[in-house]
Order: sequence, then structure tokens, then C-alpha cells
Amino acid sequence: MNSYGGINNDGILYIEMARKFDAGEWQQGLDLYNWPFYPLLIASLHKLTNLGFEISAHCLDILFFAVLTAGMMTLVRDVGGNRRTMITAGLLLFASSTIVRSYLPMVIRDPGFWAFHIWSIVFFLRFYVHQRWSDALGWGIAAAIATLFRVEGLSYLVILPTLIFFHPQLPNRTVFFAKANTLLILVGLGLLLAVLLHPALDIHKMGRLGDPLNLINGVYQQLARGLLDKARIYGATVLGKSISSFGMDGLLLTLFYILIFKAATASGWIQTALAIYARKALKPDQLPTFQRVFAWLIAIGLMHAASILLSAFLLPARYIMPIGLIFIVYAAFGLAALHGSWQQKPLRPFQGNWKFPLVVIVLIIQFGMMLWVWDSPKYIELDAANWVRTHASAGERIYADSADLRYYANADQPFRRDLVTVEEIQQLFKTGQMAQYDYILVHVSDERQSLADLMAGQSGLSPVTKFDHGRDAITIYRLAH
Repeated sequence: MNSYGGINNDGILYIEMARKFDAGEWQQGLDLYNWPFYPLLIASLHKLTNLGFEISAHCLDILFFAVLTAGMMTLVRDVGGNRRTMITAGLLLFASSTIVRSYLPMVIRDPGFWAFHIWSIVFFLRFYVHQRWSDALGWGIAAAIATLFRVEGLSYLVILPTLIFFHPQLPNRTVFFAKANTLLILVGLGLLLAVLLHPALDIHKMGRLGDPLNLINGVYQQLARGLLDKARIYGATVLGKSISSFGMDGLLLTLFYILIFKAATASGWIQTALAIYARKALKPDQLPTFQRVFAWLIAIGLMHAASILLSAFLLPARYIMPIGLIFIVYAAFGLAALHGSWQQKPLRPFQGNWKFPLVVIVLIIQFGMMLWVWDSPKYIELDAANWVRTHASAGERIYADSADLRYYANADQPFRRDLVTVEEIQQLFKTGQMAQYDYILVHVSDERQSLADLMAGQSGLSPVTKFDHGRDAITIYRLAH
């Protein structure tokens, strides 16, 4: 069996790349996706341990979560936290349903990015205080590795050191800025040398290093034209004719609300509430030091999130998680302070000492909800693939119209991420290419009713069984030969 439960589409892509790399098909793997660090790690662990590709990916993500936890506790200690604060930071990280329940079960590169991003902050803060070469290199290496997981790390690698120019006690700020950027300068010189030696080399042949420029261009296009078109639609369809002139105002307010809401809830509601409590109720000496650095980090995160929201009109929580991790740092100080005040009079919960027990109860409920399966997810793709794998005889070939169906059923087809269109399936029947298959698995939801009509009109093709969940449906057909 290929999968240990449902798998995300990005995970299928990374595993397919790892398979290509393991087979020595380097160019074919890079053709699938040109930022290969995470798939290379999957392939390497598979090679070293002989574990399956999917279980290797899960092992890596669990390892990265452990590195993230260690980095979070180290960061809290370095900014003034004691043992109690470090423990609360770890507990709040484990209680983050967004990280642990939503993303950790997936095959994604984000846990690696978060882990090395946190460690890059640790080393940057140490350099900010001591200006040591070892910390400058630690910062550069950790930030560079984070960038190898997600190219968004380049924003922090480039922008965060500019905070040095606002350091009030540094006499030679330009020197220390260059020192902090030692690795970045060396990499930049290497790229410049590569371009000089190979004039045909351009940014499009350097993986996803061109993504920041593409993102900026996407934001520009939206500001220049896209937002205006969407504002017209918003005004006409949502606000109505009489107040349609407020379409742009309404659209911008909606986007602003999405940005703030996503940032505030990235790590979880209770983590955000504790972070706000820490900022509002604690004295300055009870808060983490280097608040200017944290403010800079939040500003960079918001700038990057706003750019994604404007250019693509989407903002998954994992893209804004660096802000959520900063909230957890503040939340750890808030929870530790609540625990300290509660310890002074633990038997008087109703005399101004009820906050800590209430937070503990909420955290226990949140953690319990993460573990309890309220509504078991329905993976109709996995069910359909298991059925056909059970009933298909050896040598019989399977056709599937989506990446996850092909992955689960071991269908022998070229990899592609998107769903095969009805027109493409029709063409396969017209050219006779579909005749090589014995079982055909296709999505026949309401939006693809024309596909069901197409399949019903094919001679020798009969439906065998159907799996549905809500509006989604998959029908398995048997092709007679």
C-alpha cells in the first residue's frame, strides 16, 4: 500500500521527485519542480534506511518538528525566559492545532522551513548582541537552509539584517551589517561569477530564485489592473448598484481583515490571547527582550503575506506561520507569568486568581480536540484505489484522472498535478489510447456530469462501483477487451 492515510497533492509531487532522484533521473525530477532540496532529503533518507518514500518524508517532518521545538525553547531562553517559560513555549507549540493537527500529518516542506527559520532568529539575536563571527555564520547558514525549503526565507535573509542600522549602540553599523551578510555576499559573488562564466545563465535557470521578482510583479499587476477589475465585480455583485462606488474600499477592507485574521490566528486562538495578555498586562522586565527584532520579524511576515494575498488572492496559514511562532514566544511569557502568580495562592481560584486554571482547562480541551477524531476524514480516492487494487488481477492496467488516485492505485501514467479534463479523456477514447487499460477511475461530480455522459456512451465500458462523499464522487469503470 502506498499511503498511510490521505496525502496532500504537494506531497505526491515531492515523493515523485524523490523517486526520480533515487532512480538517477535528475533532469526529469527537476522538470517536475525546480526547488529540489526537500525531495532530495526524502530520497537520501530512503537510500540510507530503505524506508518507503512516504514514511521517509513523515520521519523528516517529525525530525524537523523536534528541531523546531528545540529552537523555540532556546529562543525563549535567549530572550530572558526561565525554565518555566521554556517549558510553556514547548507546550504551546505542541498545543498549536494548526501546526500539529493540520500540517504535521502532511508531506510538506514547511516544518523544515519553520525549524531553520527559528534557529536563524536565535543566531541573529546572538549576533545582534555580541557581533561574533560564529553567530554571523550560524545566522547565515540557518537562514540559507530555511530558504532551501521555502524561497520565502530569502525575505528574512535579505531584510532582517537591515535592523542593524537602527541599533543605537553600534558605532560601525555598516561593518557589522556586512559581517551579518557574509554568507549572502559570498553566495551573491558566486552567482555573479557563474553568470560571467556562463552568459546564457539567467534567473529562470536558478530554481525559484526568481520567485521574489515574480511576486513583486504579481503585486504590481494587481495594483495596476487586477484590483480595479475585482473591485468593480465586488461593487456590482456584493454592494449593489446604489453603493457600487465603494467597491474598492470594501475589497481592500476585506483583504485587510483576512490578513490580520490569518496573522492573529496562525498558531491558534489561545496562543494569540496569551500573547496579547503578555503585551498588555506584563511589565517591561517581564516581557522578552529584543522586542524591536520581533517587531521587525512581524513586519517582514506581514509584508510577505500581504504580497501573496495581493498577487494570488490566497493566504494559507502555513505561509504566515513565522508570525504565529513569534506569538508563541510572547504567549509563553504570558502563560509563565500567569502560572507564577497562581502559585502564590493556588487555593483561591475566585479571588483574582482564576486566569491560569481557565487557560489550563482551555489548553487541555484544545489538545484533546486535536487528538480526538470527531469526524473521520473520508478519503474517497484512497477507498477507490484500495478497491481496484484488491479486485484487479496481476498485469491489469489502471487509468486514473488525478494525481492522488494515480498515487494510491499505482497507476502507470506520467505524473501531472492537475485533474485530467473531460476533453482530454474524450480524446483518449477517440485515439484508442484508453483501450490499453482495464480499469478506469474518474471523478464524476456534479461539475463533471458531461464526463459521466461520455463514459456512458462508450462501448465495452461498464460502471463497477462508485465512491462518494458530499459533492465529490469517483466511479470505477471496467473496460471489456
